[in-house]
Amino acid sequence: MYIEEAEIVERFRSQLDDWGGYWGGPFRHAKPDPFLMIVLTPLYRAYPAAADAIRDIVDTLDDLIALTRDELLACDHVGPRSVEIVEAALADRELALRSCDTG
Repeated sequence: MYIEEAEIVERFRSQLDDWGGYWGGPFRHAKPDPFLMIVLTPLYRAYPAAADAIRDIVDTLDDLIALTRDELLACDHVGPRSVEIVEAALADRELALRSCDTG
């Protein structure tokens, strides 16, 4: 019995859906929150390692806006420019990172 390549690919895709994987990487993250991905898309274009580092610590947009600028900067591969890109993407949607509590 010969299975065509298209059928193999389709079977594999359905298995990925069952397992919770997605095509963005080899099971590094669960299926992405679409709202989080909208905000992180500009960062993925400029600094993919920084975007992956942020995805390692957040799963949803709510998780992201619960972080402060300093908490993001503490992540590996995330620098000031990466945080600026995230803040700009959030500001476009009238959202912001949590402000530092100084008292």
